[in-house]
Amino acid sequence: MIHGVDYLCSDEKRDFDRRVAIGLQPLSIFARIGARATFGCELYTDKRIGQDGRLSETSKIKTLSDETGEPINRFARIFRAIGLDETLQFDEVSHGTLSIVGRRRLIPNEYDRLRDIAKSTVQGRALLDEWDEVVLPYPCGLLSSNGLEGRELGSRSVERRLQLDIHDSHDASRRHDVGLIILAMKMLAVGKMKHSSLPIDY
Repeated sequence: MIHGVDYLCSDEKRDFDRRVAIGLQPLSIFARIGARATFGCELYTDKRIGQDGRLSETSKIKTLSDETGEPINRFARIFRAIGLDETLQFDEVSHGTLSIVGRRRLIPNEYDRLRDIAKSTVQGRALLDEWDEVVLPYPCGLLSSNGLEGRELGSRSVERRLQLDIHDSHDASRRHDVGLIILAMKMLAVGKMKHSSLPIDY
C-alpha cells in the first residue's frame, strides 16, 4: 500500500477523493436547499493559499452578515460549525484540484502570519522547513488532523498546527484518510465541532 508523500500525489488518492466526493454530492445539494430555506443561499468566492503556496479561489455558501461579520442567524451559525458552508468544494475534489484529506487552505494574511510567527523561534523555523518540504507542495483538503483539532479546541500554537500537518503527510494513506473521515463523523455526532474558525494562537 502506498503511504507518506508518495500517496499524496498518487492516482490511488485521486481516485479515492473522486469517489468520496461523488458520494457526498447529495450533501452539497441538501446544503444549498437548507441554506435557501433558512437564511438565503448566496454563494461567494474566497481567495485562499493552496498547493505550493499559490493563490486559488474557492466557492462557499455565504453565512456571515456584511454589516456585523457575524453569522446571519442561528441556522447560518450551525452551517459554519459543521462545515456545510464548504460543501460546494466537493466539485473541486471531483475535478482533482482539492482533496478530501489534506492541510486546509489558509486565507493570505493567515498564511503570512503563520510563517512570520514560525520564523521567530528555533523550533518554529525547523518545523516550517519540514512543512515546506512535505506539506506545502501537495494538494490541500477539506479535512485534516489540524482542522479537526481546531474545530474541537479552537486556537492553538503555530508549532502545534505545523506538527499536525507534517504528521498527516508522513502518515498519509487510504487508511489514514478513512480514519479522519470516520473521526469527523464521530465528532459531528457527539457535538465536538464547536469552533467554526481556526485562529492562530500567538
